[in-house]
Amino acid sequence: MGERSLLNFGHTIAHALETISNYKLPHGYAVGYGILVESTLSFLLGHLKAEQLLLIKNLFSHLGIIGKHLQKYKINQLMSATKNDKKIRQRKSYYVLLRKIGCAYTVHKDYVYPIEDKMVKLALKNVMGK
Repeated sequence: MGERSLLNFGHTIAHALETISNYKLPHGYAVGYGILVESTLSFLLGHLKAEQLLLIKNLFSHLGIIGKHLQKYKINQLMSATKNDKKIRQRKSYYVLLRKIGCAYTVHKDYVYPIEDKMVKLALKNVMGK
């Protein structure tokens, strides 16, 4: 997937949230939560510094996008919904990761990465405050 795939930042989780909320969660909020999760993944995988993640969380908090609001959704249901994403390849969900705010993590012009479900679940738990 090319550079255009950077526009998918936050969208894998966003589309799953929209699906399990029966589209009651507005797209912008869903993408915001997706950005929180993918930023947290970036931190957990060692690509994003803690200070940068905190800055992102604080910014989204000011916008009313607070991770604990996601606690009403079941993580396993959310994970299942990610498998319906159009970006899925070889039954794996792909995510955009950050190196720092405004700069994606890239290797050899790869812009999206398959992330193990256990890491995505860990990021979701972290964002949800579980």
